[in-house]
Amino acid sequence: MKKIIIGNWKMNKNLYETKDFLLSFLKKKINNNIKICLAIPFPFLEKSVNLCKDSLIEIIAQNMHHCDKGNFTGEVSVEMIKSIGIKTVIIGHSERRNFFYEDNNIIYKKIKKAIKNNIKIILCIGENLKERNKNKYLNKIYNQLKYINIIDKSFIKNNNFIIAYEPIWSIGTGKIANIEQIKEIFVYIKEIISSKFNDEKIIKNIPILYGGSINSKSSILLNYSLKENTDGCLIGKSSLEIEEFLKIIKLYS
Repeated sequence: MKKIIIGNWKMNKNLYETKDFLLSFLKKKINNNIKICLAIPFPFLEKSVNLCKDSLIEIIAQNMHHCDKGNFTGEVSVEMIKSIGIKTVIIGHSERRNFFYEDNNIIYKKIKKAIKNNIKIILCIGENLKERNKNKYLNKIYNQLKYINIIDKSFIKNNNFIIAYEPIWSIGTGKIANIEQIKEIFVYIKEIISSKFNDEKIIKNIPILYGGSINSKSSILLNYSLKENTDGCLIGKSSLEIEEFLKIIKLYS
């Protein structure tokens, strides 16, 4: 299985900055054993898809609404992103959960909508500092995954589902979970998947990524612990600068 590196730009870069980044990035030599995805802001998705159409870089969406259409000012539907060539969407990012109050009910409505439209899903999960300190973090992970069995096995076996674990207490703080903490969560995620599907083979078809304050100087990445124990990573701020992003990609190559 290829390692997966996802750059989530969030609400950063204008059209000209996006174009300059992509044109420069496309000139770089990247090992083809790495799958690169870039989650570009909505206004620039179509332009980005066209710029990268003949490359190994996949442009993906940061979010989508769970309804097909309607009176939802400022929202974007799955049909809209499909119509411009988007095949993958991030669902349940901690910032969507925290700042826009997306609960598990909404998250799973989005998952069902994505599955119906054959859109690949990157599901983000993770606990906050309070939940970690009160030893309730495993409960939080379970609650975020307890309805995972609504996903058809064939959808998963076609490599359409990815889980990204992001400890919320690490995002944007410069802190990073140690390898034992990450291993514990990854083992627990696999246990949940196994129990929900009663199919050990399903585990092999669900890549599990790590996200949270990753940069090229992270000791956990430099000593290859993260590379060896995860299927890739979801990167925020460090994906906004080409050279920094390339350093992380190289460390995973």
